[in-house]
Order: sequence, then C-alpha cells, then structure tokens
Amino acid sequence: MKILFKIFSTLISLTLPFFLLMGSIRILLNPFFLDYEYNQPGFPADEFGFTTADRLKWGKLSLIYLTNNESDDYLGTLKFDNGSPLYNERELSHMLDVRLLVKAALKAWYGVILFLIVMMLFYWRTQRMRQYWKAFSYGGWLT
Repeated sequence: MKILFKIFSTLISLTLPFFLLMGSIRILLNPFFLDYEYNQPGFPADEFGFTTADRLKWGKLSLIYLTNNESDDYLGTLKFDNGSPLYNERELSHMLDVRLLVKAALKAWYGVILFLIVMMLFYWRTQRMRQYWKAFSYGGWLT
C-alpha cells in the first residue's frame, strides 16, 4: 500500500505543472481577457488599421472558435463588410491546427482535473491528506 501512495504522490506532483499551465491558458482563452487587454491604457494601435471595436469583434469570434463546437470551416465564413474573407487559406489552416491542439490540451486538462479530484478523495478517505498536500507542494515546486 505504501508503494501505491508513493506512485500516486509522484503522479500528482508530475501532473500539477500541466494543471496550472492549462488553467492559466484557459483563462486567456476567454473573451473577457480580450476586453481587459484591448482596453488597457497605452495598448498599441493596430498596424493594419483595425479599431479597438474591430479587434474585439474579430478577436472574440476567432477566440471562441478555438473552444466551441462550430464546424471547422466556421472561420472561413467570416467576412469583412466589403465581402472579403477575414482569413486566407494559409491562416485558416493554421487556425484549424491551433484549434485541434487547444481542444486536445483541454481534454487532457479535464482528465488531469478529474484525476486530482479522485486522488484528493482517495487520500481523504484513507486519512492521508497531509501526504496529498505534500505531493501538491512538490508539484508546485516542480512548476
């Protein structure tokens, strides 16, 4: 049983950096972050001439695409007022690659969250919470 707890503690410590990193990334993948950033004093103007309102509109649509369940060609349907596409083919291909990576990373993150919760319950039921928090602490150090 001691070996089992050592293995679990090691896994907790090793998964914590990924948990923390993806938690930070998930915060950045929210539209409210764009609102916050683009409205900071001194935020640089867009070199292509987009207004802040334009940047927020297109940025939010593009950001939401990374995490929603729209079809993969959703970004290809976005057009400027003059009818020209927002993204060219190379950019669409890149955004699809980014979307696949983001979705895979988020699925792994949800799995890690579930693992950490199950481990917390396991350690709690076996009255070894101190050992759980120690593994968490080592994971923080590793991060």
